[in-house]
Amino acid sequence: MQSCSPYAVVQDPQLAMYLRLQDALRELDGLKSGKTYTDMRNQVLNAEGRAQKAESKLQTERRKREAAEKKADRAYAKGLNEGLAQAGDDRKEMYKAINQNLADCANQVKALEDKLAQSEAKQQSYADLAAQYAALQEKYDSLWTLHFGKEPPVPEASKSVTDSTSIVETLKESNYQLRQEIAKQNGEIDKMKAQLAQDSTNSNWSSAKKPRFGPVKPKKKPSGKKQGGQPGHKGHPRKRMAPVAQVFADIPEEYRNNPDWLVDSFRVKQTIGLQLLAMPVDVYFPVLRNRVTGEVHNPDFPEDLQLEVNYDESVRAVAFLMKNYLNTSERKICAFLKAVSHGQLDVSHAWINGLNEDFANKTKAEKQAIFDKLASGPILHTDMTTMFVNRKLTQIAINSNGKDYMFQVRKSKGIEAQKGTPLEHFHGTAVSDGDPTYTHFGNAHQRCCAHILRPFGLIAEFEPYLTW
Repeated sequence: MQSCSPYAVVQDPQLAMYLRLQDALRELDGLKSGKTYTDMRNQVLNAEGRAQKAESKLQTERRKREAAEKKADRAYAKGLNEGLAQAGDDRKEMYKAINQNLADCANQVKALEDKLAQSEAKQQSYADLAAQYAALQEKYDSLWTLHFGKEPPVPEASKSVTDSTSIVETLKESNYQLRQEIAKQNGEIDKMKAQLAQDSTNSNWSSAKKPRFGPVKPKKKPSGKKQGGQPGHKGHPRKRMAPVAQVFADIPEEYRNNPDWLVDSFRVKQTIGLQLLAMPVDVYFPVLRNRVTGEVHNPDFPEDLQLEVNYDESVRAVAFLMKNYLNTSERKICAFLKAVSHGQLDVSHAWINGLNEDFANKTKAEKQAIFDKLASGPILHTDMTTMFVNRKLTQIAINSNGKDYMFQVRKSKGIEAQKGTPLEHFHGTAVSDGDPTYTHFGNAHQRCCAHILRPFGLIAEFEPYLTW
């Protein structure tokens, strides 16, 4: 049998090393008992070497543990991404299952309705037979009493009447159960339809979750006719314009030198072209000099003629419309203006980028007038909505009195976001969606009717059998 080390049961390598060192010190104390110092020193060195090996092994295990934790983190991240993808697939499968359940429920309801119709037909037939039998039995009893002067005996057929009555009662019970099952299936179908129809207008879902596509419209059946004007329809010809020049076409060569052919009249066709030209205009401002003192007076240049070379309203309008109305990039606007001017008009990106700020600065008076109308009116409709500005999700503060509107960009919602808006200076009735922020402004408050009706629409979807 192999001997076991006294340190084998110690799990902590550092504790084991400490115990070995304690043993080595005790062995050093044993020098007094006759052991040599050299042997004891060698034992101490051996114990230190074993302790260093244990420490190295401990560090190796620590590195392995850290590597395993990193690997586990990567596996967790991978599993999380796969879980999100699986959740999306599960959601699709859920909607598919809901649609299948709707179809199955509809089929079951139809089958139950057919069964109910058959049951009602059987019930009616049994009821008719029972009525006929009762009439015949009454007639039979009256004839028996008339001829024999006593009560007629109970016929064996009365048992069948009892059986028929029990069958009718069974059919009534089955009919009631079928009606309950149909009502239950209809309730489940209505609930599933309401779940599928939920959006930001009839639930507490955010409008950002609303799909960007609407209901699929049925395609119009092709008529087989060609595009354009149709025979029998009133035409829409192009309108003629006042000509800026006249061009006379040449007479064909075979008629030109023939004296028998003369010009009798002209048939006029018009062609319309578009031409963009760079039209530079030099504006001369007089520089005055006093002939007595020699003082020079430089002219005061207008705001739009501050630089040596300036662009007038036509160039600004084209660039502004292309940027804001046509959503054209600044690089393409520069290339377009340079191309149509045959390389003469070479504007910079910075100049195009500053057009919006120039436009905003020139409309300060109009914006201030709208601001004053909104802030001083009796009623103010206010709301906050989200949109992307330079690829960042921001908040838009909206204020209106039904005629004038003002949109202002804010980083977030809250009381701080209303500073600088007409609502901050408003003292009338504020109409909002009920957000607690708006209660800090205005003297009176009213809930928006659309937000009041929204939950009732959801309730009506879940309870279609009620009258709203």
